[in-house]
Amino acid sequence: MDLTEEERLRRRRRSEIQRNYVERLSGGIMALKMSIPYLRDIEKPIPQYKVIRLAIKYIRYLNSMLNSDEHPDNFNDVVMDELYQHKCREICFFGFFGKLKGS
Repeated sequence: MDLTEEERLRRRRRSEIQRNYVERLSGGIMALKMSIPYLRDIEKPIPQYKVIRLAIKYIRYLNSMLNSDEHPDNFNDVVMDELYQHKCREICFFGFFGKLKGS
């Protein structure tokens, strides 16, 4: 199947748009990761959906701090529970705790 020059250009343009989209999305997720306490200290890669899930939990955590006289659990515990629960044990134990020991 021979592609016309116009079809090749169209495909190349679509690939470029997709590549730019993925780069912007990855950059946004990285910025989000850097804004979440304890998560920014982990050097190993963390799946994007986990970063988003932890961002939601962090917002809920901050909201509970603002709307309650009681202080919620330490957010570090929330991060560790999330990473451990979702099969990131190697990140949880070797990435984060290893970093703490080296500090």
